[in-house]
Amino acid sequence: MALLLVLPLPLGGNRDWIWPWFAAAAFALLGLALAGAALGRWGFGGLGAQRPFVLLAALLLASGLPHLGGVGWIDGMAPVDPAASARALLWQAACVALAVLLLWGCDSRRRLHAAALAVFGGAVVQAVWGAAALLGGFDLAWFAERPGAGGVAHGTFVNRNHFAGYLAMLGPLGAALLLARLSTRPRSGWRDSLRGALQALLGAGTWLRVGLALVVVGLVLSHSRMGNLAFALALGLGAVVALLAWRPLPRAMPWVFASVLLVDLLLLGSWFGIERVAQRIGETTLAAAPGHDSDAERVVVSAATLDLWRAHPWLGVGPGGFRTAFPAYKPASVSLFYDHAHNDWAQSLAERGLLGALPLAALLALAVAAGIGTVRARHDPRLRAVGLGAALGLVAHALHGLVDFNAQIPANAATAWALLALALAARRLPRAP
Repeated sequence: MALLLVLPLPLGGNRDWIWPWFAAAAFALLGLALAGAALGRWGFGGLGAQRPFVLLAALLLASGLPHLGGVGWIDGMAPVDPAASARALLWQAACVALAVLLLWGCDSRRRLHAAALAVFGGAVVQAVWGAAALLGGFDLAWFAERPGAGGVAHGTFVNRNHFAGYLAMLGPLGAALLLARLSTRPRSGWRDSLRGALQALLGAGTWLRVGLALVVVGLVLSHSRMGNLAFALALGLGAVVALLAWRPLPRAMPWVFASVLLVDLLLLGSWFGIERVAQRIGETTLAAAPGHDSDAERVVVSAATLDLWRAHPWLGVGPGGFRTAFPAYKPASVSLFYDHAHNDWAQSLAERGLLGALPLAALLALAVAAGIGTVRARHDPRLRAVGLGAALGLVAHALHGLVDFNAQIPANAATAWALLALALAARRLPRAP
């Protein structure tokens, strides 16, 4: 877990001299685990029940191999940028290694719950850092580079939207972990229910509740439109799932969701600039602004990215090949240079083709279904909380990916793979303590 918490420092890992260290450490740890298993020191834990994950991950990695130097024989084209594809495939393999390590290591309720708490703790640290730097009027340059622009919180990330994407993924996990602490004891009357809600919010789960409030404040201070919307939509979905499927239903559960949406997002948000977020959402327009990264231009870029995919529908142009291949498809109205499509879904199709994008989408769907299914299928509140929170975090990640490129940021991509592993582990964890 230390790897996952360190990766956002610095710059969200978004430099080619940062993320390879993470990849090397992930491969080294996986190698040690495999060596221990070969020597009979330990078994495969919960990994043995994850055959669909193993198959889909293998298909995902295999789909990028034709672009490493051979010929993309299905689309009848030579690789666009073999070096970029090699880097992207190495990073993808590191993320898979991280997920395997989590599935392997989280072989008990205690370890799974501890891992989820640690992941959420990373969001709290980022939120505190971002809020303190903005409100305190200071910012630290990382390796002679000052990340982000003034006036908004961006934590240790280069871009405030990627900072918001990180918090939006992990905020629902904190809310779900808080639900696990609610008592299911029958209550008599609204006073008893209110007392139970206060005990849940101000008792043993106080640090979780405070941490969740800090994450919401960090989101608001980022002024990210889709980051805040993705978090609110994911939390709303979580409320519906919990109210319909969590049995026995803790009476204080509605109070928890109401406190997050009303107290954190509206009351605390009003102190920290939620009106600016609402103003930015209201000012969202598809009117083109030549020479600027406008909403309209991003729509045009996304459409052109889909044209790039249609030209190479099966294998795509190769992982990491968007930067090289897109200029030939860029419309004349787009004057800026785009490293990424500002739409993870369109870029995934263009780079990986159907043979690579479908396993990736299937992995996401598998994890979300497993996490939500845990609420009904498992009876341990900790398993329910981890499964639900991880699934909701992936939903927020997928929604934000419609208008941004969080999946291209190493810290956010690795965190999404960690949530995927937590959701699958919560569903398939053996019934032993």
